[in-house]
Amino acid sequence: MKYGIINFTKITDGSILASNRIAKFIYNALNQNKKKAYIIDDKYKAEEQRVYDALIIINGNFGFCNFRKEVISLCENNNKIYVWVGNDYAIKIPTQLGFIKKELFYWNAYDIKNDIKKIDNCYKYVNWNFITYNPKFKTPEKKFGGLMYYGAYRKNREKYFKKYFKDIKNYQLYISASSHNAKKEFSKLDEKINFFECKGSGFFNRIGLFENALYVEDEHTHNRYCSPANRFYEYMTAGCFIIFDYNCKKTFDIYGLDISEYQVSNQKEIVSLIQHRAELYPKQKKYFKQFLEKDKTLKTNFVMALYSINNKYICESSIPDFEYKITTNKQKELF
Repeated sequence: MKYGIINFTKITDGSILASNRIAKFIYNALNQNKKKAYIIDDKYKAEEQRVYDALIIINGNFGFCNFRKEVISLCENNNKIYVWVGNDYAIKIPTQLGFIKKELFYWNAYDIKNDIKKIDNCYKYVNWNFITYNPKFKTPEKKFGGLMYYGAYRKNREKYFKKYFKDIKNYQLYISASSHNAKKEFSKLDEKINFFECKGSGFFNRIGLFENALYVEDEHTHNRYCSPANRFYEYMTAGCFIIFDYNCKKTFDIYGLDISEYQVSNQKEIVSLIQHRAELYPKQKKYFKQFLEKDKTLKTNFVMALYSINNKYICESSIPDFEYKITTNKQKELF
């Protein structure tokens, strides 16, 4: 079979975009197994006169894609097999590509069984977020205590932001907001928040400067399983002591990881965990790393997902581990 892997943004070395990592992982896995796979991440590649047996579309913001017209045309002219690869339940199939749903397979990191009628063989679970974990990364020396968080200001996390970020009294809070609007929303919670930048290729070097990091999840995922978010694997890579909102426990119970010793429900409990970091973090680091070393589900999931569209198995051991290119260039000041 000939596979076209559509990524809505250009893939570059050192990119921290999850969609870029997923596209490269699939491309490497297929080509390592002598499957003909092609990355389609710009207008010119989309216009190449090539017929594909399957188009694998990586979830992303279609509005940021600067070759939307070419993607639509490509999908219209290759109507054999379509695969939607999803690692974020909030990213939906673009309405302009709605016609692909007729012959669509889903390889997702979250449960969609209640959303589609024909479920027998068209949905396969794949924990794409595991690709984010990089155990080879050398974490920098810690410089900041307190509590760190980064990302978007999602409305379905707002109740947790208010609980842990509003009227802070006993710990310094450091936030890297994903946009100007997100920073504006976070700023409303407490004027004492310290904002920093952690975008681009120096991402892991920057979040690795912080001792403690908060993990919260969307309310949507409390009762509907999603893989642990990229943020969990990023925190692990950067060597942060992870403090979990207690509502995340169900997700990690299903995943197989016991977080009960590191969960909180209020600011007072955060302070307590930070105060006992010296004894708790080494234990957490050892337990979590051992668990992740044994977690082979990404490759197992991928093998089964691929089988669902071509009825042929590939060997898990033949799938290469994802290789990172993390820059260690000197970074500008954090604040």
